[in-house]
Amino acid sequence: MTLATTVVADGKTFANDWSTWLYPATIRPQLSVPVFADEAQSQTLNEWRLAPTPAAGDLDNQAVYVVTWPCDPRVTDAMKRGASVVVLGGGEHLLKSYPITFRTTWWQAGDKPESNLSGTFVYDHPVTRSMAPDGWCDGGWFDLLECAAKFDLETASVRPEVIVRALPSLLLVKDEALPFEVSVEKGLLIVSGLNHVRR
Repeated sequence: MTLATTVVADGKTFANDWSTWLYPATIRPQLSVPVFADEAQSQTLNEWRLAPTPAAGDLDNQAVYVVTWPCDPRVTDAMKRGASVVVLGGGEHLLKSYPITFRTTWWQAGDKPESNLSGTFVYDHPVTRSMAPDGWCDGGWFDLLECAAKFDLETASVRPEVIVRALPSLLLVKDEALPFEVSVEKGLLIVSGLNHVRR
């Protein structure tokens, strides 16, 4: 939304406007498929009231599983058969990662992996489409980027599809992402380095 104000004083008019975000009080996923969460993610996303991953038996391959990696082998089996797996924690077990902070001063990006962040580029993707209409992570993303992690895609054995790219400085050009996705046989693996812990 845009907040606009006008002040009239001594016959002069002064006007300004600012872009800002307005968030709903409650955010819950609205999907047409079942969504399950492991114990750690159930606690992190307790307001979503996600169903716990079934304790025994084969898992539904037409479902979404929100997990911390490494996860139950039955989840990876369901993914290979067509399920989607969303990794919100433990992504460092899949790819080399570095901690980052939200930066608004691209010129202060450094030459060390942890400080080598000059901004973001958000690709058109259903996960981020309504959150980043201008194609980058603005101030509305602060809590997601502060204490987040970026992944070094140069160490990946398979080229993932980047959802949000972490832009490097010219001092240390690297191919890095925050969330990304990879097709795994018939399913999909989405890995997020964003900070999903509510403060």
